[in-house]
Amino acid sequence: MPEMMWSSICVALAAGIGEKFLCRVTLFNLFTKIFENKQYVLLWSSIFSSVLFGLFHLINLGHGAALDATFQQVYYATAIGLAFSYLHIFTNRIWPCILMHFLLDLQPNIANMNAEASPWGPILIIFGIVIIVSIICIYAFNKVEN
Repeated sequence: MPEMMWSSICVALAAGIGEKFLCRVTLFNLFTKIFENKQYVLLWSSIFSSVLFGLFHLINLGHGAALDATFQQVYYATAIGLAFSYLHIFTNRIWPCILMHFLLDLQPNIANMNAEASPWGPILIIFGIVIIVSIICIYAFNKVEN
């Protein structure tokens, strides 16, 4: 049991730090440079970096994860990525995103690939709402900043 707990903490911490620096700092900044002459640069940067964040989770297929569970993870990681983007933009800090990602990933089964798919209906509704609210918040923030 202590090994599982320690393993879960390490995986959650590594994902929280690594993925946030890759997606919220490196990719987000790259996309802000790409879209710097476009209207709503923060919105477009958030969308593109979040979609890539979601697609990065396809790597779990190579580690034996179930196809449906992986596609669900891609969908909700994209949604959560948009929420993290807004948090990053709003606070202008990366550590709240790292902390939130760590807490979301801190679960006993994070270190194994035995996750099963949930019913699609609730996943689509719940994370669809997260996507919509995040996009509206980023759009509103970006509109004020322009």
